Amino acid sequence: MEITLVGVSESDKELAETLTRENMANYYAQRGLIWQPELFLQSWPDTENYRIHWQRSLAGFVRFQAYSGILTIRDLQLYPDFRKQGIGTQALDVLENMARQRGCHLLRLSVFKENPACALYLRRGFSPVEEENAVLRLQKIIAT
Repeated sequence: MEITLVGVSESDKELAETLTRENMANYYAQRGLIWQPELFLQSWPDTENYRIHWQRSLAGFVRFQAYSGILTIRDLQLYPDFRKQGIGTQALDVLENMARQRGCHLLRLSVFKENPACALYLRRGFSPVEEENAVLRLQKIIAT
């Protein structure tokens, strides 16, 4: 079954913030960081935001910015029940196609290095370009 990306409504930003906060809670706690929901909500208008649907269900959200030939994935968040089913892989494929259609030559993202999603990104052709405070910045060159 294929995923679909669906445009968000105004009420989705609170759902996306809650999902992101809950998914990131352990990583933040390990580092003594404090989640600041207002920063997430303030950045919402600056990103393209989509619901990830799978089998007619809301599986998660993706947020990104595309400019200067680079598509930067800000968030790719899945609800726990939808993990390990290939949905993240499909989302990355969709984002790569979107990047290509927009003339982008790079996909970029940041991930806590102990996050299991890091292995997915590396398998999908992302390479580390920088590490700071256990956060990896990864990128993938997009063939045009």
